[in-house]
Amino acid sequence: MHHHTSLQIRSGIFYYRKRLPDDIAQMLDKQEIVRSLRTGCESVAAERSRLAGITLGRAIALLRDAEPEHVDTARALFRSWFDRLLDRNFRQLTSDRRGTIDRAKYPNGGLESAQWRNDQALGRSKLESEARYIAELIREDTSANTDLDYLSNLISHGLRELRENIFPQRREGNFADEINDRVVREALEPIKAERVVASATPSEETGPALKDAIDGFLKEHAPTLRDKTLREYDQTFRLAQDHWGVDCPVTSIDKASARDFKGLLLKLPTNMTQRFPGKTLQQAVQECEAAGLPTISAKTINKKISNVSTLFNWLVDQGYVEANPFSGLTVKEPPSRSLRDPFNADHLKKIFSNGAFSDGHQSRGSGASWQVLENFWLPLIALHTGMRLGEVAGLQAQDLREVHGVWIFDVHEHGDKQLKTASSKRQVPIHDTLIHLGLLKYHQSVADAGHVRLFPDMKSASDGYESSAFSKRFGRYLERCGVKTDKRLVFHSFRHTIKDLMREAGIDGSVQNAICGHEDGSVQASYGTGYSTKRLHEELHKVEFPIDLEHLIPVLRKN
Repeated sequence: MHHHTSLQIRSGIFYYRKRLPDDIAQMLDKQEIVRSLRTGCESVAAERSRLAGITLGRAIALLRDAEPEHVDTARALFRSWFDRLLDRNFRQLTSDRRGTIDRAKYPNGGLESAQWRNDQALGRSKLESEARYIAELIREDTSANTDLDYLSNLISHGLRELRENIFPQRREGNFADEINDRVVREALEPIKAERVVASATPSEETGPALKDAIDGFLKEHAPTLRDKTLREYDQTFRLAQDHWGVDCPVTSIDKASARDFKGLLLKLPTNMTQRFPGKTLQQAVQECEAAGLPTISAKTINKKISNVSTLFNWLVDQGYVEANPFSGLTVKEPPSRSLRDPFNADHLKKIFSNGAFSDGHQSRGSGASWQVLENFWLPLIALHTGMRLGEVAGLQAQDLREVHGVWIFDVHEHGDKQLKTASSKRQVPIHDTLIHLGLLKYHQSVADAGHVRLFPDMKSASDGYESSAFSKRFGRYLERCGVKTDKRLVFHSFRHTIKDLMREAGIDGSVQNAICGHEDGSVQASYGTGYSTKRLHEELHKVEFPIDLEHLIPVLRKN
């Protein structure tokens, strides 16, 4: 198919492959070098192959002048073995002593072997015996010509470091992987020879700088991402550029470097930009540790790792890097259960009968601010519809309208308002209680004032969302009226409350999903146009709310 002996093709992509001279192969414990040329065109591959050959020749010349202590084969083998165990432990989180041998690769293990019994007879400790057994397996598999005693010693130190330091810390949720053993630390230092040959490809093989890679990723993906998601990417990528530098080649970010970044995230303080304005990532982490400040949650850590991992998956697809170094680096999160609880009858009574709720509205008069009115209406709407806070906060005046004799909230995307999922787009019937309490009168006052939004004075939080600011304000209100004794009770609890009430009323699950905007994975849900607003209105009124709101009616009639 092609006539260039240094070219190979795999899955339509050409690779440069060249056998190394014997002296270089011995120095590196590597017989050949293989690099992707990132093209399926043979003529382009041939030119890139020629450039790769020239660069490789220069690298070999540098290596032959290198000092012997920088090309220690045993250390290279040890690093490969150590990294493999760390990567697997991220997935398995086990400190099983016999698990340090790859059972898929070495099914017989070392404990039953003749070599193990011989080592015991020679008086070696169990740790030393296991280390020697692993060293022999590695040397046999790689055909490496290295000092067995030295490699065994390194592995012995590595096993002790993993079992006594790293694995116990990981079981407690600390994935910083700080090495205590001096021998292990020195052995894990990058080897100059490997760095030199890793660059023995055309200059474009070094890949783009981190900033350029991020810019390219965002340019391609930004049009399809939500504003909130873009902000999350931006925050994570700022941390990454702070850590590695904007000019860092993406090809230099390997697994060990990715673990270093993860280690910093594990120590990252909450609200870093507010607490440590102008500080670098390292400085913020150091000051956080010194002051004993709280750090970000495992969920937030995993979100940031996922963001960088998505970037590197894209880089893999573009052919800039060969593998994603962030694969498998997520941390263990607490056991999953619902993060929110519903309000019970006593909670609702405190929320809607508390002086801070009713008294503040009795005296509001015609000059009441729009914020006072939103404080009043948002909780009531959420209780009687199950709408998300963002959906209620984003309503426009025109979204409250009458359809076939039924008043509804029309939940849809418009302008910069985006919905959580496709199923969030829906028409939610307005409960008669809301109309009885004067919602239509409030709606008319908004329209008469010429406002576009149903809640004109909703203020945005630092993340750009009005719902975030209101959520914090409502949380403080729950504390004042004695409801918030648990962090699982928040504004979103209204949504859990009406779901429970609809179940209690015997409302069909598919009707519940239609009202609340939940995904319905059933086959029948994919047929037809769904339930009519009249049917949804009838079903919603089967719900019996465990609170009497009649005391609020005179309040609104005064206005």
